[in-house]
Amino acid sequence: MRANESTGRPAAHSTTRACGAAAPRVQVRPLAWAAMWSLHAHGPRDDFARAVSSITGSSALPDPQRMVQTPDGAWLAWTGPHGLLLIAGPAAALPPFDVARDRLQGTRTVAFDVSDARSGAFIEGAAGAALLAGGCPADVSVEGFGAEYVRATVLGALPCTIARPAERAAWWVMVPRSYGTSLRGWLRGPWLDFDVVDAIEAASP
Repeated sequence: MRANESTGRPAAHSTTRACGAAAPRVQVRPLAWAAMWSLHAHGPRDDFARAVSSITGSSALPDPQRMVQTPDGAWLAWTGPHGLLLIAGPAAALPPFDVARDRLQGTRTVAFDVSDARSGAFIEGAAGAALLAGGCPADVSVEGFGAEYVRATVLGALPCTIARPAERAAWWVMVPRSYGTSLRGWLRGPWLDFDVVDAIEAASP
């Protein structure tokens, strides 16, 4: 979801245990990006690295199921042997998409602007992994899913990408935009044994 887009979330929402006992608290915020570009290579990795460098200033590419932060503050997330997802917050110093696409002319890398094609949530709190485990078959625990890990998986029945950008207990969950409402509904589901606090203020990559 773009950073300037309204989410329609209430200021706060709680889902608590039926017995009234204190439930683990998890904060959920919209995940808002200024740009999200899908990059696809049609050549060897070295060529891909040079093409990416023309946009980000760095030729470092992430390893499989990993993500790396570029010098301009954006993130590059692995999506496959020949694919990357570039995710940038408002503070990232990226060129406009048209300029970036022009820089790729003559390379064997193509870029697509998918900024409006996805919706996301930022989940923070020590119980965040347990909340996600209620619908995700992948191990997204702090121990099993380290910092700068990224993985395509499902949450409930929703196809999604889950990432952990930092060491703290925080996760990004990104889904196709058509599933955005379903993602918010799942995270607020009454079947979840958590105190889910919804915040309006968005988190940025």
